[in-house]
Amino acid sequence: MHLRSSVIRPSSLRTGLGLFFALLSILGCDGTAERTATNPADLVITHGRVYTFAWGEPAADGTPAADAPRNGDGWHPDAEAVAIRDGLIVFVGGAEDAEAHVGPETEILDVGGATVLPGLVDSHTHVAGLGELASRVNLIGVETEEEAVALVAERAASTPGAILDGIIVATIVAGKVVYRASDGS
Repeated sequence: MHLRSSVIRPSSLRTGLGLFFALLSILGCDGTAERTATNPADLVITHGRVYTFAWGEPAADGTPAADAPRNGDGWHPDAEAVAIRDGLIVFVGGAEDAEAHVGPETEILDVGGATVLPGLVDSHTHVAGLGELASRVNLIGVETEEEAVALVAERAASTPGAILDGIIVATIVAGKVVYRASDGS
């Protein structure tokens, strides 16, 4: 194998740099590359306090998992940016790395340090309340006073001896109070 050494002369270096910058100017580039993702996200959320919940389950006594983002000072975020494409989370990580998901049509949402919980959907069901609701007359969607009275009368007829308490103090239909119940006091 034969190694060849080259000497770069100052004149050839100047010529090479000149050609390089001439090529940049011909291409309309100022030397800073604009990042354009090949498959850009629709939305990039950045500068957030992102908690991914990607760590292990806590111990039975509630002690956080060893890989949880927690130290002696408390909880801390484990990411700062989220990218979403077609309704799916495609990236969670650092703000700088999220730039790789930005295209010309990408909406960038700077949340300014707000907490972000990607993928968490909270149905906010209070199980005890749900069971309680099932035992009562359901007036959701009722549009007239007549409908409300008919549902209450139906429940009273189907549950002999039941006491209809006045838990629902008022039912409002189309912006008007159509039924008031006494709570017995």
